[in-house]
Amino acid sequence: MATCFAACLSVSLPAFSDDGAALYASRGCIGCHGAGGNAPVAPNYPKIGMQNKEYTVNQLTDYKNNKRSNGLAALMVGMVAALTEEDIQKLAEYLSANTGAD
Repeated sequence: MATCFAACLSVSLPAFSDDGAALYASRGCIGCHGAGGNAPVAPNYPKIGMQNKEYTVNQLTDYKNNKRSNGLAALMVGMVAALTEEDIQKLAEYLSANTGAD
């Protein structure tokens, strides 16, 4: 229930800050990937904290451009649809700098 609420909330709310952490929270990423991206709520959700920035940018961009169809792509395509390139950069920067502690 909480995950669905977070997903719905993230689609309806704009990002209110230039900060990657605030963007991560406002877009609902925390609902599936946990605080800082290191505590997924389900075993099939990846840990995305501490990933290489370029890797994260590429993954999010591929979802946005419908270049991925495996795994949870259907959910992620919807989640990233409204992200700008700048948003993707900020999210990737935030996640790459995460220490792994949630």
